[in-house]
Amino acid sequence: MRQKTHLVTALAFILCIGISISAAAYNEHRSIQYTAIDLFVIDLDILSTGKSESSVRAVASDVSYTMIIDLTLWQQEGSRWTVEKTWNVTTSSNTTLKKSWYVEEGYSYRLDVKLTVYDCNGDEIDAAFSRSPIVNY
Repeated sequence: MRQKTHLVTALAFILCIGISISAAAYNEHRSIQYTAIDLFVIDLDILSTGKSESSVRAVASDVSYTMIIDLTLWQQEGSRWTVEKTWNVTTSSNTTLKKSWYVEEGYSYRLDVKLTVYDCNGDEIDAAFSRSPIVNY
């Protein structure tokens, strides 16, 4: 019984150390990755009608910040990617953005989004990039 107690205690200790290390690594990665971006999520959906919907949800860490969002919708033909449509939007520090464009059937598409954050002096203070999964239509 005594060995069982020592084994359970040792396993609990190892588990706690592992969780602490994982949490510290996550927090360190998160703080290094973005300093002024609290949320950045993109999505590409293509409806049966051929209407593509490019969505961006972005939140800066301060309400005084301005964001510029550059969206690029790409079309794949064979192994080659070409630009189908681009949008450039300047917005406040908290935004949900949706852009639509009709696409051709028989191709694959992806969305690239660059988010740039500026402080109240107009200085760039953070930037992020995200690419959607490929959507076949």
